[in-house]
Amino acid sequence: PLRDEVSSSLSDTMTSRHRLLGKILIGVIGLHLAALLFYTLIKKAGLIKPMITGSKELAEDIPAPKQRHPLIALVLFILVCGAICLRLF
Repeated sequence: PLRDEVSSSLSDTMTSRHRLLGKILIGVIGLHLAALLFYTLIKKAGLIKPMITGSKELAEDIPAPKQRHPLIALVLFILVCGAICLRLF
């Protein structure tokens, strides 16, 4: 709806980037599903329920993974988004 507000060159650039990001997203989703199939069929690790619920029951002899502070994930997310924006624009 705002196409008339920007130049044709900018519109073409943003359209191509939008399409590229769509293809990257589809690729990442496909990779995620392939990993899920690998872990389900080859490694016999039930990951579907933990992916939905966010938690997984471990055997008693397996220690729980060490959790990092969630702020670290937020900072990394912001840095990655910033790097992507700098690369795209």
